[in-house]
Amino acid sequence: MVRARERETGQRRTPVIMLTANALDEHVRASREAGADEHLSKPIRAANLFETMAHVLAQSELAEAAA
Repeated sequence: MVRARERETGQRRTPVIMLTANALDEHVRASREAGADEHLSKPIRAANLFETMAHVLAQSELAEAAA
């Protein structure tokens, strides 16, 4: 839904990190197919969350600069 709205309105891509208790490969794949940039399963460690956020934001900035 987020990705569809971005396409329809011409908005830039919103970084999305899925935080879930579901950790199987099929869950990660479903998150990616739904448009998530990253998938973190619980329990979430703060350091891992911050590292992932930094990575997703850096990728977003790189993509924006390339556009």
